[in-house]
Amino acid sequence: MTAPIPGPVWIDPPRFWTATAGKSEAEVTQLLEHVSALWHAGDTEALMRFGFVTCVGYPYKKDLKAAV
Repeated sequence: MTAPIPGPVWIDPPRFWTATAGKSEAEVTQLLEHVSALWHAGDTEALMRFGFVTCVGYPYKKDLKAAV
């Protein structure tokens, strides 16, 4: 069973650059591939463990079901 894709991953650029400072291009590419794999798996908890990921999903989208 495939988990639904949770929406976009919001990355804070200053935190991302701090987290990847001193890493080679290959290491950064591998990190982003890992983030992408977690996103495709729908594992939002694992994504939020990265210090540079600030949100997963649509933070400004209102939940219409909650309003009813």
